Amino acid sequence: TGAFADFALTQGALISGTVTTSGSPLADARVHIFSDAGVELGSVVTNGSGQYTTPGLPNATYFAVAGSAEPALNAGV
Repeated sequence: TGAFADFALTQGALISGTVTTSGSPLADARVHIFSDAGVELGSVVTNGSGQYTTPGLPNATYFAVAGSAEPALNAGV
């Protein structure tokens, strides 16, 4: 299952964080960024420490979902 978080950002802001599983960083997880209307705007993949940063985003409300970077592992989620 994915992890969800809501974001409200200023112009050019970044979303960054660390994806974990059972308290341990999760490398190679894909973090999908969605508008408040549910439209996917893009995604990034976590580094070896589970960290990610999106490119600059305009002022809006966003939410993020983290899952496997391998599409087959996300089937049915």
